[in-house]
Amino acid sequence: MNLAMAKAAGNANLTKGFSNLDDLLNRTGPLLDDTKPILIPTDLLFQFNQSALQESARLSMMKLGLLIKRNKDSKFIIEGHTDTLGSEEYNMALSLKRAQSVQSWLIESLGLGSDRVDVKGFGETKPLVPSGDRDAQAINRRVEIAIRPAGT
Repeated sequence: MNLAMAKAAGNANLTKGFSNLDDLLNRTGPLLDDTKPILIPTDLLFQFNQSALQESARLSMMKLGLLIKRNKDSKFIIEGHTDTLGSEEYNMALSLKRAQSVQSWLIESLGLGSDRVDVKGFGETKPLVPSGDRDAQAINRRVEIAIRPAGT
């Protein structure tokens, strides 16, 4: 098994317990209270150490927006996460800025109401991989979307 295959297999194990955006879009009917959070790796959305959405994030953002529009009885919480590199304060601020970038794009580009999408920054407090170099911690740099019933 080459390095790329090993890394993909390792990330597959780390992403168990998360919903897949495409699978949720293929469902019929409303999302349920027990829907697992959606995982979007940050490298798909942002360059390393940045909070501005990349152009390549557009498809994922459009899919997320469609899911939000289809589920009017749900609230979506965008949760930003970082790796453990850098200070705790910096990572907390970066994670919140990333979550806010996703929220802003959804509101400005798709016209979603701000009451449908909240943001939280968790910084480095909830790592999927507790330590390692920049490559080993790539999965920690992520955005999760938690889904809750509206009004909660």
